[in-house]
Amino acid sequence: MFVFNIFLYLPITIYIPALAFTQATNINIYFITPIICGICIFYTTIGGLKAVVWSDAFQFTAMLGAMAGVLYLGLVNVGGFSNIWNTSIAGGRLDIDMDINPVKRDTFWAAVIGLSFSWIGSIAVHQGSVQKFLSLPLMEAYKHTTIIVAIGLMLNMSYSVLTGLMMYTKYHDCDPISTKQIQKGDQMIPFFVLDVAGSIPGLPGLFIAGAFCASSSTLSAVLNCVCGVIYQDFLERFLQKNLSEQSISNILKMIVLTSGLISTALVFVVENMGNIFPLGMKVAGLAQGPLIGLFTLGMMFPVANAKGATVGGLASLGIVSWMLIGAYHYQSKGILRDVPKALSTDGCKYNVDYTLASSQVNEVPFFLYRISYYYYTFVGSMITIITGLIVSYFTRNKDDPPVHRDLITPIMHFLLPQEEAITNEKIYYPVEKALNLLNVETESEKQAGIKR
Repeated sequence: MFVFNIFLYLPITIYIPALAFTQATNINIYFITPIICGICIFYTTIGGLKAVVWSDAFQFTAMLGAMAGVLYLGLVNVGGFSNIWNTSIAGGRLDIDMDINPVKRDTFWAAVIGLSFSWIGSIAVHQGSVQKFLSLPLMEAYKHTTIIVAIGLMLNMSYSVLTGLMMYTKYHDCDPISTKQIQKGDQMIPFFVLDVAGSIPGLPGLFIAGAFCASSSTLSAVLNCVCGVIYQDFLERFLQKNLSEQSISNILKMIVLTSGLISTALVFVVENMGNIFPLGMKVAGLAQGPLIGLFTLGMMFPVANAKGATVGGLASLGIVSWMLIGAYHYQSKGILRDVPKALSTDGCKYNVDYTLASSQVNEVPFFLYRISYYYYTFVGSMITIITGLIVSYFTRNKDDPPVHRDLITPIMHFLLPQEEAITNEKIYYPVEKALNLLNVETESEKQAGIKR
């Protein structure tokens, strides 16, 4: 499921900087995309994890520089925070919709519920995050790292919201999409940067470098992670034992190369699937929902078994895929579309000739096709959990040994049988204690061998 999620996500990661570069230079996106991916594949393949870590450090610096430059120039150009606030209030951009209707796209509950599950899928159960957490020595380090990540994400989200409000303030009376200056919403940020900073030498290039760095950093880290997963979970069991380190290294490099080429090819599919943010949320829901559900079943419900988890995951994948395909089908026919808030061209300094699309729709699609994409991850998680529990209940085996308490989160221990029922079972040790015992036994064996 993780690998499936990665191959859906990577093309979006590659497409974003390619779009920004195309907007700034008019170079065809079909030409620049293979170059972006090729550079990233090269240093990830040759340098491995060390190259990924060092490149991430430099790329993070470039990203901060680009973000700071765009923020400063944007604030100066639109008249500061007070003007942004007043214009956004007047245009209804800071209204909070408390409607619980899941069909409405941008509501308070859609953001809170949908994005909470989305971030759980990206951080708590994502293989890349889990690997990084496992590399830390102590539980305290996990907690500190999580706090730092949370603060960074809050700052990043706040910056994104502020950038969006700056763009609205700049173009609230002359919408670039309505005036055909750009074709889609994904081009707004490059257009905004070129508009406010185009006369400053080097600054548009800094922005493009920041976009490239963000994409390359994510792409290299994910490629490095996914190659290990594919090798250990899919290939290792079919390969001969005692392979040399050089042979394993060559196999991993081929996996990185193949994964990168597949992701590059899929970029040209992403280009025709609408705006990036809705697409990213839908794709995340398709794969992250089952992942969250599977982890939840394993950690919280002693009754869950392999059959239930498998059926639940497949059911979630199938139903959310059906929702996604149905939604895109009706979108392609013009029956299902997101109507933006009121836009204006009254402040344009030139004549504007455009036609508003009719909002009248005679056919109403099925409810699940109309549900907000924010809920896709939540829906996928719930389907996995509910289906998994039902199947596990009807396929349980009375001869199965009871689940040990250490394998279930403490808040769900009330679902376990009485302590007396497992006193005669095999003792399970925590990972740290088991490793310590193993090291002690190994040292004892070595000493005994030396004496002999």
